[in-house]
Amino acid sequence: MMKTCSMVCAVSLLLMTAHTAVCDDDKKPVNEKLERVTCRVRVVDALGNPVPGAIVMPVGFRALAQPKGYYEWVTERFGTQPKVKTGADGIAAIQIPKFAREQLEIGQVFWMVDDPDHVVYTQAHAIQDDPTEIRLKDGYRIAVTAIGAQTNEPIKQHLFAVQSGLPASLDPEWRMSKSGVLLSRVFDAAQVSLRLVALPPERPAMFSELITLDRAEDGGRVFLRNVPLKVGTRVQGKLDPAVPRPVIGGRVSAFITAGEPPNPHDRQKLWFWFDQTEIKPDGSFEFVSLPPGDIVQLVAMCDGWLSKSPTTDEIDAIVPWKQKERPDKNQVMPQVFSLNKPTIHPTIEMSKSATCKVMIVDPAGNRLANAKVTIVILRRLLRTGGVNLSYGYRSTDMLRTLRQGKDWNWESVWSRNDFQAKTDSDGIAVLRNLPGSRSIGLTATHAHFEYTTEEGRHFTKLELKPGETTEITIRMEPKGENELGAP
Repeated sequence: MMKTCSMVCAVSLLLMTAHTAVCDDDKKPVNEKLERVTCRVRVVDALGNPVPGAIVMPVGFRALAQPKGYYEWVTERFGTQPKVKTGADGIAAIQIPKFAREQLEIGQVFWMVDDPDHVVYTQAHAIQDDPTEIRLKDGYRIAVTAIGAQTNEPIKQHLFAVQSGLPASLDPEWRMSKSGVLLSRVFDAAQVSLRLVALPPERPAMFSELITLDRAEDGGRVFLRNVPLKVGTRVQGKLDPAVPRPVIGGRVSAFITAGEPPNPHDRQKLWFWFDQTEIKPDGSFEFVSLPPGDIVQLVAMCDGWLSKSPTTDEIDAIVPWKQKERPDKNQVMPQVFSLNKPTIHPTIEMSKSATCKVMIVDPAGNRLANAKVTIVILRRLLRTGGVNLSYGYRSTDMLRTLRQGKDWNWESVWSRNDFQAKTDSDGIAVLRNLPGSRSIGLTATHAHFEYTTEEGRHFTKLELKPGETTEITIRMEPKGENELGAP
């Protein structure tokens, strides 16, 4: 028997409190009819002098009716994210949408301002400020040189640095000089943890130990000389024998966090490293080089199977952190392994995944094609928080892309979701490889119909069971004709 849900208003935009993509200025917006307003932003230095040439970009919004909420810039709705340089007077004029979504007028704009001689600025300001005045801070720089731990030879090529926290600026945060000195942009953090990373072509990555530095004076420079680097830990793993071979569509995501922030609740000050790799048909996988001495968090998925969430005791037996993690039955928890040897051979325990079959109908019971059905599944990043289970990238790819002067598309990383599908001509969508969960959210969108439950939510909750198919019917209502701010 299929369950039936009724709906009455539009599905809200998916909110993500994360980095957004940097886009080219000359691309036209996707929706040219969307109502827009012009904001002026004036950028000054610590003494109040105009800062010409600073890049100003809106990265998110707060609605007047939801002053504590957050809406990121969604390219498919708002078009290309503008980047505008300030003029000689320090002012940039930027057009932004008037509405965060239907019937929600924007009250505050999160402005990001990037100037290489100042600390990156990101903060919310009232949209009615004219102009919005942003005062940039002075800070300090870090300069480093590196050597091979075994050869003592200088490393002057393919050298990178990764500091604590996610990258904040629009450009590479470190630049390599011809003399082999790696120089940072301006920082302001009271404490910075960093690792040097060498990425020689066709060879394993090399890493330094984690280095923690206290803040220097404004205008100052910290110089680290001849920091030794060595090849990281090789991970040669496999899925447990319960998964039938050949393994199809397999992928393993790795996440590493290191350091102890001054404030234990400020988890964004931790040091991060991401990687991912495919699973071979025989169930094996490999990470050639990961930062040695740390704890790696692994999540694996393949056709019909998903990695098991470990118990509290299994996590506590491996991790040395003070903050203890408690498994959440509605999130996929990572399995943890110590990178304490040159090579480790982990086996990832797996469990059967669930399937959800969704039928979409209109008020008359007619089946609707081309409705997009989405399930958001969270994966826990220990010590950090939750992200979409599909989230993942390779830190090495990001570093190389930025060094080449190209943009790194954060939006595509954060918005990826493997757990969505469009209904076919019979109004059916099938979503596979889902975790068994007692409470998982499902929503649906359509060009001409909208979905809201009887309780006023824009999603419905499901209970999924491993190895089984759950069926549900969703009824969508025609969209209203007078949506304020709609395209």
